[in-house]
Amino acid sequence: MLRTLLFKKPSGRMLFSTSAPTAPTTSAEAEKIIADMQREFRSLYAAQDYSPAIDLAIELDKITLEFYGEEHPVTASSTNNHALLKRAIGEYETAVELFTTAIQRYEKSVGKEHTSTATALHNLGLTYKSMYESGDFTGVEELHLQDRAEEALRESLSRRAPEHIDRATTMYVLAAVRSTQGKGTEESADLFKDAVHLLRESHTASKTSRASGIRLATGLNNWGYWLKTEGDFNDALEKYQESFELREKHAGENDVNAIVSLQNIAELLTSMSCEEEADEVRKEIMRRVELLQ
Repeated sequence: MLRTLLFKKPSGRMLFSTSAPTAPTTSAEAEKIIADMQREFRSLYAAQDYSPAIDLAIELDKITLEFYGEEHPVTASSTNNHALLKRAIGEYETAVELFTTAIQRYEKSVGKEHTSTATALHNLGLTYKSMYESGDFTGVEELHLQDRAEEALRESLSRRAPEHIDRATTMYVLAAVRSTQGKGTEESADLFKDAVHLLRESHTASKTSRASGIRLATGLNNWGYWLKTEGDFNDALEKYQESFELREKHAGENDVNAIVSLQNIAELLTSMSCEEEADEVRKEIMRRVELLQ
């Protein structure tokens, strides 16, 4: 029996508590309570208000398991969201356990080839990547985490249709992992190329929508960063510039990410010994930052 009480806090945002029990009388009522809690969790997570989000995630895990059972996509989604929160606050080992459970629940409820299963595998791979990048692991442990990240990301790719747009993100994350491993430079280049090609096709098909434009800009920015680390400065500058233009076009000239793109360009120009051009870009950055204040 669900025992969740809804109440309002002064801001008008819906919160939930278990201090006083109330039981829904119908399945529809129970489903509404869970849906409301999920929306509240997403709002808290997006606002990086993690403390109340943790309490809500724990409660959601309990009631979805009670109401839907283990082998249900809503229960799996709740577990996946809880894992995302744990990764965000740096509790990586717990996040790995939760993502693994979410994958198992998705496989049993919607199947191994479902997009939600592939997404959970992608999230698991990102968590392993965050772990080895944290600096808390060295030597054999770090290498093991790199291998686990690659394994999860490749498995995610294998479970998506070739044209699925979310493959793009997984591809450029996998490319970064391969570079960290110190191998697969040619494969990494191909992964970035294929990822951006997929994003560009989506952008064209959507008639250059804002969402697809921002997504393409992110892919180009990541490709540019990788090219910079490989010492291919001219190609990196080309990718950075296109990323900046897309962000400015779709989000506005004072968008934070557009300013970040300018910062990336300035740093790259400095690496290319083009200090005069870099200074001009930095002046433009300062102008835009002042407009934000």
